Formats: sequence, C-alpha cells, structure tokens
Amino acid sequence: ASEKVQVTAGRSVRVEIRLEESAISLDEIVVTGRAMGTARREIGTTIATISARDLELAPAVDLSQVLQSRVTGMTVMSSAGNAGQGSTIIMRGPVSLTQGVEPIIYLDGVRIDNSKEAYITSEGAWTGLDDIDPADIERIEVVKGAAAATLYGTEAAAGVIQIFTKKGKGGSLRWNYNAMAGINHTPFEYWDLSVYSPWFYDNFVRTGSTYSHNLALSGTDGAFSYRIAGNLSGNEGVLVLSSSESRTFRANMTFAPS
Repeated sequence: ASEKVQVTAGRSVRVEIRLEESAISLDEIVVTGRAMGTARREIGTTIATISARDLELAPAVDLSQVLQSRVTGMTVMSSAGNAGQGSTIIMRGPVSLTQGVEPIIYLDGVRIDNSKEAYITSEGAWTGLDDIDPADIERIEVVKGAAAATLYGTEAAAGVIQIFTKKGKGGSLRWNYNAMAGINHTPFEYWDLSVYSPWFYDNFVRTGSTYSHNLALSGTDGAFSYRIAGNLSGNEGVLVLSSSESRTFRANMTFAPS
C-alpha cells in the first residue's frame, strides 16, 4: 500500500496505513515418486491429478468408470459389455514388447494386484482396480510416460496410478451417507440388425438398474484418527443374466505416538 503525505518544515505528521487481507493460491503438492510432498512446479515429470471433488460428481459404480476421459492420454476400454467386467487401461499406447501395456497401481503406497479374474466363462473379467470404492478415494495421481519407469522401475513403463484414500479428520465423530441410483436402457434401434431382432429384443434385452450406497464414519481423538466405511453397489446390464454386485468394507486408522 502507498499513500502521499505532505509535511511542512518543522512539523511532524502521523500517518496510518492499513493493509487489507487477500487470498492467494498455494502451490499444488504431489507426492507420487517423491519421499515427501513436493510443489508441482518444482518437478519435471507430467503428473495428472483427479481430486475428491471430481470423484463426487462422477455418477460411476466402479473406479474404471471414474478414470474414463479424465486424464489426457489415458484410454479406458471395456473388455466386454456385460455388467461387472473390468476395463483395460492404456496410456499413450503400448510401450513395450516384453512388459505389460497397462499401468501399475498403488493404493496408499502399496502396490495392488490388478490382474483380471474371470468368475464365469466369458471374455471379460473383474479387475482388482474395481474392488476400490470411489467414495473412499481422496485423490488420484497419474504418472505418464518414461518418467514412471525412472521412478518405479521397468514394470512401470506403461505408467503409474497412485490412489490415496480418505482419512479421519475434523475432531468429533462424523457420519456420511451417499446414495446413487439409475437405469440402463437401450432402444430397439440399437439391436435392429436382422429379421430376428424383434424376437431377440423381446426375450433377451431388458431395462436394468444401477445403485450404490456408501456409509462412512470418521473423526479424530487426540493422536488417533479413523475412518470406517462400507459400500453396497450393484449393476444390472441390458442383457438378461448380465449383472454384478459388490460389497466392500474398509477401515483406515492412524495413531501418532508422542
């Protein structure tokens, strides 16, 4: 702040200057591939971040749907059209003839198994990534390109997805409940390919439903913080006998001794 003051010879003048508060933006902090939090502008690698706000606005049943079209250069392809079947994730195309083409995944600093598990005889399968409830996620950091291999080894040549879950905060006990419901429907025009299409549509195509319920309690008590959450979700596909149901439970507790 500045102010012009006129002082005559032999006199003294008292001037008060008030400074006003103003909000400024702090540097974004990332922790992927670093021993501690680092300002985003201080690192040379390309890291994309998906915040909790983005996750809350996404009407998705599983994490594969959350990642769709949210990170530049990332392609999420469904392995099949049936409900509950996982997706293949590719960033910037295949990068190796000997290593996997999908990025490796870390959950709170621990690598998880994202191999596809087929529970029924079909081309598609459930993936480990979809075992994570989107409501439990605080943010997601994605490392793309060769920088991932530098930080995590050759297995990470296809990229790295770091997932950070929510933790207890805010002092007193807090309850949180989220619910989502919708329908899956396709019109007859999508199936009108031959003279048998009306018969197929009447006997094998239906209007399915999708739902998700998440209940969580969190808080802190001195040096102890906790967050306990349970989720029930399901998805009925548009084809008969195409459905999935998931029940998950997660407890995240931290104790900091003095």
